[in-house]
Amino acid sequence: MPFTSIARVIRETFRSTRQRIGGGGNGEVYRRRTPLGRQTAIKEPHAYQGPDGRRSIENETVTLRDLARPGHPGIEEYRGHGKEYSYLEVEFIEGVTLREYFSRLIPAARLAQALPVFREVVSTVAYIHDRGYVHNDLNWNNVLKTKAGIKIIDFAFSRPEAIWLEIENSDPEKLKITGTLSYISPLRIHDKRPPLREDDIFALGLMLVEMLTGKKAIKLDSQPYAEQIMPLHNDLRRRILALDVPEPIIDLIFRMLGLFGDVQYRNCYEILAALDEIEGSES
Repeated sequence: MPFTSIARVIRETFRSTRQRIGGGGNGEVYRRRTPLGRQTAIKEPHAYQGPDGRRSIENETVTLRDLARPGHPGIEEYRGHGKEYSYLEVEFIEGVTLREYFSRLIPAARLAQALPVFREVVSTVAYIHDRGYVHNDLNWNNVLKTKAGIKIIDFAFSRPEAIWLEIENSDPEKLKITGTLSYISPLRIHDKRPPLREDDIFALGLMLVEMLTGKKAIKLDSQPYAEQIMPLHNDLRRRILALDVPEPIIDLIFRMLGLFGDVQYRNCYEILAALDEIEGSES
């Protein structure tokens, strides 16, 4: 066999394969499998994004590397990145999104599963906040349920809170609305301020509603956001009050949202303390 043919056989034998497993506004996600069975996930920006896509990969790379010290089991693991941030490589996670998981459960099972899973999510967000970061895109599609627990993914819009505040002070015009619009607090829109930890807490409140109902909390259509937000959140309030759950859980949700005259929780540890009280009273 010619030397070139032997080299080709070797390359084919040891070549990694990849398969598209998802995608969205921030790019495409592929599963990469090596001949030795190692699997990772590759995130690539869309070609049309150009430098903006590479900056998004760079930002997520820096965020995940920082959060990896000392690290938390509830956050996807950084594995590497391409030259000039052409891609990001993270662990491949076997699991389903919270949306997939809770939308399939019957109501009684959702209530039984919601608080234990939610506690894991809040504990992980507490770690993110302790590291100084705001996730800025918490939603039930960005949290995976695995056999070992939960994993929060997609840190493309994450920044240290101090950097957001610095941008606001130096050049407010650079502040853009980032994240998933239906999970953004109307107070942030109204005040035209950067994302803060309280906005992650607001998103957690919406996620708990979704875990208890199996349905999206806020559904936006093609109309301008400003025209929809008040009717949508008034309807959300009615649906929360109609939940067939213990009263302390309804109070917990309202305190996370901080929209309807309730004082919002200041941090995730207050939410965890409230969960302790709820679980203690139930037992």
